[in-house]
Amino acid sequence: MKIKYSFLILYLCIVNILNSAYKIEKQRVFFNETPVFRYDKYNFQIPVDTDSFTIMDNYYAKDKYAVYFLGEQIREDIDLSSFVVVGRGISKDKDNIYKYWTRVENIDISSVKVYNDRKTDIFNSYLQDRNGIYFVKPFIGGIRVRKLKDVDIPTFEEIHSGYSKDKKSVYYRGIKIENIDTRTFQIIGDENDKINEYSKDRNSIYYKEIKIKNVDMNTFKILNPSSYSGDKNKIYYEGVEIKNVDLKTFEILPLSQYSRDKDNIYCNGKILERADRKSFRIIENNERKIAEDENNR
Repeated sequence: MKIKYSFLILYLCIVNILNSAYKIEKQRVFFNETPVFRYDKYNFQIPVDTDSFTIMDNYYAKDKYAVYFLGEQIREDIDLSSFVVVGRGISKDKDNIYKYWTRVENIDISSVKVYNDRKTDIFNSYLQDRNGIYFVKPFIGGIRVRKLKDVDIPTFEEIHSGYSKDKKSVYYRGIKIENIDTRTFQIIGDENDKINEYSKDRNSIYYKEIKIKNVDMNTFKILNPSSYSGDKNKIYYEGVEIKNVDLKTFEILPLSQYSRDKDNIYCNGKILERADRKSFRIIENNERKIAEDENNR
């Protein structure tokens, strides 16, 4: 399961999901050129039944034996006759709700719905049932469900990139952003269906749900959409200041968790104490990037 969800997170990062496609060639089913299989009780691969194979949307398909998401069998005990796609990586049958390949617990099946069925963002999903609103989050080990607290359901709306709001609060992936001004809230670089992790109101700037402390709003800029930002005085990693960095010589390296200035190498915003500044470099190794210096790799 961890391997599957690691693959999913990587897949969503590097592939335009709209280009995802099932096809049948020579009595074999493929998803993005990769053969699709189901598994028997001994975990042996069996070719998909092409006579009964049906494409449900860009992500889901089924035959008379199983359901497939992104070309991988959902190996839960699914009732095929009642199985339907709800949207954005959510599906259900008469007994259960599923996110990707995994059963989701404690959500009402009969009343479940998704917000804003954007085909380009299956990673961030808000759901509603008769009992409340939820953010359903994939992570390396599987699926987590976060129920929003004290949400005003009549005024609730999903924006995008994991952000949502009601008349009194703003949320990032279901976590309430404290003390934010809802009237002036906006996502920085607010473009529909583009993932953005920075937002602001009239008083502050935020990385995800974190308020960036003492930021100069007039000179603030995003240096790397998933991690680095800065203003005229400071550099921040995931919304937290990197202490004592030299602004003039600071640069983000090709393997973006790494950066450097004239004095130090940084990893995830912290000084990499053992790194040799002069010999440190990022190299391509077996089609992936790694960091090394003369002493370590």
